[in-house]
Amino acid sequence: MRTSLLFLLIIAALVKADAQNLTTVGEIHDGTARDIASGYEVLYLAQGRNLALLDPGTGLRIRNFNDEPYPHPLVAVEFDKEANRLFVATQRHVYIHDKSTKRIRVWENEHERPIGDLVCIFEDEMMMVVLFDQVVLVDYATENPSIVSSFGV
Repeated sequence: MRTSLLFLLIIAALVKADAQNLTTVGEIHDGTARDIASGYEVLYLAQGRNLALLDPGTGLRIRNFNDEPYPHPLVAVEFDKEANRLFVATQRHVYIHDKSTKRIRVWENEHERPIGDLVCIFEDEMMMVVLFDQVVLVDYATENPSIVSSFGV
């Protein structure tokens, strides 16, 4: 009996020691976390109407990407390290932040179905935007991003 009690106390001490060494992997402040992307020295976390910048080593929030929240809740985020571009999707828009030139382009979803996700094809400057039952291919190489093609799923 003493041996099993001692064994349980040792296990409890080990579990407590492991629990103290856990690392926080993200902080949720203002809405449901929807997506995450890896930047150069930060992680971008889409949550609520804000894009949070997280420390990649600790997961702690550094600050928000913008001072003002986006007009609609965020659904997806992508980062192109080669071109230094950040893509932030809300249900109605995709914001393309060109961090090298400080330019922002916006593609507006004119369909009735909200945006569900996006995938960037970086080398061709195209992005596939999921509209739940339809996927559209958007060319963002120009000043005004536009749909090149679409197909149902």
